[in-house]
Amino acid sequence: MLAREVGMEMISRLDWMSLQPKVIVDLGGGTGEMSGELQKRYQDAEVITLDSSEDMVKAAKQFAPSLSCVCGDALSLPFLDHSVDMIFANLLIPWEENVDSLLRECNRVLTKDGLILFSALGLDTLKEWGTIKLKQCVIPHFIDMHDVGDLMLQVFADPVLDVDYYTMTYRDPSSLLSELQKTGMIDAIPHDHEEVTREVTYEVIFAHAFKKEQSETASASSDGIVRVPLSHLRRQLR
Repeated sequence: MLAREVGMEMISRLDWMSLQPKVIVDLGGGTGEMSGELQKRYQDAEVITLDSSEDMVKAAKQFAPSLSCVCGDALSLPFLDHSVDMIFANLLIPWEENVDSLLRECNRVLTKDGLILFSALGLDTLKEWGTIKLKQCVIPHFIDMHDVGDLMLQVFADPVLDVDYYTMTYRDPSSLLSELQKTGMIDAIPHDHEEVTREVTYEVIFAHAFKKEQSETASASSDGIVRVPLSHLRRQLR
C-alpha cells in the first residue's frame, strides 16, 4: 500500500537526523501504524497520534495501546506553543487545501530546533489516466514541489525537498479503482473507467525542515551582503 511504503521511507530518513525528540506528533496518523514505528525508534519519547476521524483514533488505540491518541484538527493543533519536538505527517497534505496555514500551525507548536517531516503528492500523480476526466472524482490536492518549497522557505529554516516516483500495477482496472476508492484517492468511479490502465504512478514529495526562529532569518544589509545566522550552518553540517 502506498501510504505504508512512503511512511517507511520517511522513517528511514530519520537516520540522517541527530535529534532525540521527547514529544512526537504523527499528524493524520490514521490507524497508528507509523506512530508505532516511531515509538519503536524513539522508545523514550511520547508519541501522539492525531487524526480528525474518531474511527481512525479508535483504530490507532487498538493497534498500539501505548500510544496517546487525539482526535483533532491539524489546522488548530491542541498543543501549546513550543511543546512538540518532531512532527511527522505522512500524506496528510494532499487532504489539506490550506498548506500555508498547516505549516504555520506546525511551526507554532515546534520547540527550538524542532523538526517537521512530511510527504505530499506531486502533479505527476496518476499521470497515466491521461484524458480521463478526473476533476469530478479525485479528492487529494496535488501540488508542485516548487510551490511546497516556496511555502516552506517562508515558515521554516533549512528546508530540504526531493521527489520519488512509485509505480503500482494491478490485475485489472477494476482492482485499481476499487483500491483508489477505499483509500480515499477518488470518491467516485469515472464514467469512462474502461480507459483506465492497470498501472499508475504516484509522484511523492518528501520534505523536512527545522523550526524557524525570528532571530534566525537571513537578511541583507545596506551594503548588499546577506548575513546568514551561524545556527543555519550548524544544521547543514549535522
